[in-house]
Amino acid sequence: MSKKQIMSNCISIALLIALIPNIYFIADKMGIQLAPAWYQDIVNWVSAGGTLTTGFAIIVGVTVPAWIAEAAAAFGIASA
Repeated sequence: MSKKQIMSNCISIALLIALIPNIYFIADKMGIQLAPAWYQDIVNWVSAGGTLTTGFAIIVGVTVPAWIAEAAAAFGIASA
């Protein structure tokens, strides 16, 4: 590869990272699988505005009690 191609690839990757904050989308475009498909589906659901419990119920097919959802949200808020 020439220096021009390497520089073009670096600029493309930098722009992709800067414009799209979803790391799973970026890694998928590069052919890297960071997590299983079901986990990526849940992340996409939540980032689109859905709730964690609804996403889990739709994608995995298992409903969770409301107190588990609240506990998961509390852990998420505390870790942020």
